[in-house]
Amino acid sequence: MNELDRLLKKDISNGIPQTGLAITIAFKLSNKSFDKLQSLMGSIIEMNTNESQDDKVWEKTLPKWFVLKTKNITRDDLSTNNQLWDFGSWIDAIRQRQWKWWGIKNLNSKTVIYLETIGYPYNIDPFFYMLYSIGIELKETSILEIYPDSSNLQVV
Repeated sequence: MNELDRLLKKDISNGIPQTGLAITIAFKLSNKSFDKLQSLMGSIIEMNTNESQDDKVWEKTLPKWFVLKTKNITRDDLSTNNQLWDFGSWIDAIRQRQWKWWGIKNLNSKTVIYLETIGYPYNIDPFFYMLYSIGIELKETSILEIYPDSSNLQVV
């Protein structure tokens, strides 16, 4: 199953990745929020498999709500809120992502999102901005790193 196939499944059933990250969100991710995240992640997967990496093509491919939100950020906004990203900087970072979508698991009161790391160092700050852009505050999340030689998850 490839990354896009896993994204289109709403809940993983084939286990967690052998290496990667488990991002735990302290509350259950609503269907509307997940739909926004799924749409955004789908655009990223499409662009990473597409040879055209021009910023204008990214702008046309990404969901309009995300582009508008990100492009309307001012320098003052960036200086006062360290969770925000400039559109061009975010595109540059997401082009170089060293992780792939693995899956999502909805538990009683929280959601766990799994990302498979495919290189090191991996920068998941662009992914956190994606979560922030759909309304999830980073203080409500935790990250666990999955090691292949251990059944334990370790807090990063």
